[in-house]
Amino acid sequence: MLRIKLYNFGKIKNSSLRELEDYYLKLSKKYLQIEIVELKDVKKGKIVLDDIKKQFDSGFTIILSEEGKEFTTKEFVKEIRDWKLESREVRIFVGNAFGFEEEVKTKSDLVFSLSKLTLPHEFVRVLLLEQLFRVGDILAGGKYHK
Repeated sequence: MLRIKLYNFGKIKNSSLRELEDYYLKLSKKYLQIEIVELKDVKKGKIVLDDIKKQFDSGFTIILSEEGKEFTTKEFVKEIRDWKLESREVRIFVGNAFGFEEEVKTKSDLVFSLSKLTLPHEFVRVLLLEQLFRVGDILAGGKYHK
């Protein structure tokens, strides 16, 4: 089973979003081994490499950013399938309101965008978990994705 660590800065404060996060996390765990790690929020601006250096050291590292590569659902399924075949742990970093310094992006394995729109980082967590559930269900031959 593919291991994914989802790193976030700060907690979800909105109870409705927290419920959705819990819901999609539970569904996703049928197909993927997902661990959510909440890091201390960086309030001084963009996240720099020193802020995440010890979490950045191994695995396939993904930075979420509106400037990143976008995938269709089918393309994302292929990416997840490839990571699963390579037995690589995937580390996904969801930034704070300021995003990541350029050095963090250049040292990552992939800069990934869920949308060109600027989205609240709390909402991104829920959206990402829904997409991970969708991909897992597709790979398992489920019927969630229509």
